[in-house]
Amino acid sequence: LRAVKQVAPRAILTTGYATTGAGITVATVKDEDGRWTLEAGALVLADRGIALIDEIEKMGKNDRRHVLESLEQQTLSVAKAGITATLNTRCSVLACANPKRGRFDKHESIVDQIDLEPPLLSRFDLIFVMLDEPDEDRDEKIARHILYESEDKKPIIDYHLFRKYIIYARDVVKDVVMTEEANEELIKFYKELRKKSKDSQSIAITARQLEALRRLTEASARVRLSNVATVEDARRAISLFEYSLNQIAIDPETGEFDIDFAFYGVSATMRDKIAFVMKVVEEYENETPNGAPEEKIIEECESKGLDRSKVIEILEKLTEKGDLYRPRFGYYKVMKNY
Repeated sequence: LRAVKQVAPRAILTTGYATTGAGITVATVKDEDGRWTLEAGALVLADRGIALIDEIEKMGKNDRRHVLESLEQQTLSVAKAGITATLNTRCSVLACANPKRGRFDKHESIVDQIDLEPPLLSRFDLIFVMLDEPDEDRDEKIARHILYESEDKKPIIDYHLFRKYIIYARDVVKDVVMTEEANEELIKFYKELRKKSKDSQSIAITARQLEALRRLTEASARVRLSNVATVEDARRAISLFEYSLNQIAIDPETGEFDIDFAFYGVSATMRDKIAFVMKVVEEYENETPNGAPEEKIIEECESKGLDRSKVIEILEKLTEKGDLYRPRFGYYKVMKNY
């Protein structure tokens, strides 16, 4: 099972691929004369194209930092072996990652299952979850496709023709202009989701997602070989965005869109519950030398309508994050900053 994260195309056009010993970012190597030089990695080589990253969750923290910078600034800063440089990485990133426990749980937030920092995860404009669910007809087609030689194995669009199409689109479509109708369609969608956020106290969409919608709209026009993004392009972008939100940003308790649940694993309703549990622990932590008794915390929370299993789950998460600690098994205290 695999969760796929895809950035909306800013220039999702590429004519080939390259592999390099520099990996994703940049490496410093010595040339034949013993001088230090820079060797470009995948993000730099993909400038004005698209970079494909498999198993992004296995990247080192330093590489992740560079990927975050690339997605934010479209540049990559280097300071190695006395060499200081800023390289362009004006590329889209299509990445995939595996769940921590090997299987994706539709009832948990994606941030709790994919080992990526929320700031990096939130930079991706679209996130799709790919599940390998049993389907008799589809499974048979896949099996036959793998085991038999047939004409069906040929792609729907010939590779060489598709490559020419991409090159042509990149050369012909330079700057895409948004029509007033397209802009108004995005504004209308943005306002409607923000209004729902006000009513439910959850955050369904932010300005960052509005930027993503604009990029998607422009990409739709570019695919049509058009320099003008119309209202139909905006609607197509909204449809893709809503499909992504339905997979990762639905608060399981309210059924509403909540972008914080997608990128931080905590919905608006959960934040309220966490705050209440913390308040209860603070209230009872001085009852005993060891802190607030777990049963007392659960009893108090249950009296306010919280489920026992949910309270235990919150206590565990707060302990893992370091907001609470256990002086003794079955007791909790608040971690204070001195």
